[in-house]
Amino acid sequence: MLRLLLEILRINWLNYRPADCLPNHCFCEAIGTGLIRQPINAYTNIAYIVVGLIIIIFLSRTKNTHKAISPKTELPRRLFILFGLASIAVGIGSFIYHASFIFLGEQLDDDSMYLIGSFMLFYAIAHQRKLTTVKFILFFMILNLIFEGLIFLFPVIRGMLFGILIVVSLVITQTSIRQHFISDPKQQFMTAIELFAAAYLIWILDKTHYLCYPTSIFQGHAIWHILSAVAGLMMFFFMDAEYERNKAGQHTR
Repeated sequence: MLRLLLEILRINWLNYRPADCLPNHCFCEAIGTGLIRQPINAYTNIAYIVVGLIIIIFLSRTKNTHKAISPKTELPRRLFILFGLASIAVGIGSFIYHASFIFLGEQLDDDSMYLIGSFMLFYAIAHQRKLTTVKFILFFMILNLIFEGLIFLFPVIRGMLFGILIVVSLVITQTSIRQHFISDPKQQFMTAIELFAAAYLIWILDKTHYLCYPTSIFQGHAIWHILSAVAGLMMFFFMDAEYERNKAGQHTR
């Protein structure tokens, strides 16, 4: 184990295929040549991992006090474990990307982000058209494989594709609220929209270097990480509200 750790510490990312954004189209923070090439942008990915753990722990601790099946979509509550794992995957994938700036890290970062967006998309669709758990997971996997192919062939659409995916899922969710497929809309949904909109604006400003201070500890992309992670948590609590707490003496279904 110690030998493996020493080998990792001696790794030279410059020996690997570089990320497509190099040399002049990456995020603002100055890119070094050490083990962690963008420290601020790398370490703030802990926010996604924390959010994912919060979701999984919350689901575990409340499994006996909340409904097991949604009366709206008929999907099981345990499906949200996938959402929590997706958030953890984003944290790990994005950390590797900002630490290395190699092509594989870039792919992992993008792939994990689409896991979040596609989950939200199909959960929103499930209010309009009922989906079984098997169909949900199958469509989820197929869409992510399609995205994998698209970003491999057309790397330039990476960020834009994720933004479109999130916006479409939010629009479908808002439509379901207006059509009363989702009742009693929660403040968490509006908070998630506001946080994501602010985060994505900052992402654009950082990516285009309109708001850019390469050596500052305050990095726009790092703020994106934190705000979008919290937006994901708010979205989870909004979706989970359908599995309302059971009344005293009632068994979970």
